[in-house]
Amino acid sequence: MCRNFSQRVLRRSHWGKAIVAAFVLLSAGDICHAADARIHIALNARSAAGTGNLFFSRRRFRLAVSGVDLAKASIATVDLDGTASNLHNADEIVGSYDAAPSGTAIASGSKPARLQNAHGVVLELHASTAAAPGLNLAGMTIESHGWRAVVRASKAR
Repeated sequence: MCRNFSQRVLRRSHWGKAIVAAFVLLSAGDICHAADARIHIALNARSAAGTGNLFFSRRRFRLAVSGVDLAKASIATVDLDGTASNLHNADEIVGSYDAAPSGTAIASGSKPARLQNAHGVVLELHASTAAAPGLNLAGMTIESHGWRAVVRASKAR
């Protein structure tokens, strides 16, 4: 009787260890590392808006951009190229951007603008138009265009 009891306890503890190990392995799949993506934005002063593309995970995501006033910078059109860092999925690109703590929201000459949204995504954008003196990108809003973004609550920081 004592021998059967100890074997049952051992079997149960092995199952418990297996369940804990499976849980740890499955939960580790949720912890993914943030990736970088390429981004291109074209802004037009006439429409006071723009379009863009995010190239992430071998896919292209179309974007709608607003909130940038090109008239103040005396520019008709401008192309912005750069990177989006700290992306876990494409949905996190959506939102309003302000100056990142380690940068400025003004793209001028060879200096890129560094912007950050509530999800922690950091954009580093270069103005490809040489005649873009002091283009202020603070307050820029990016929305999904033609695909559905699942809006999640911003990360607590």
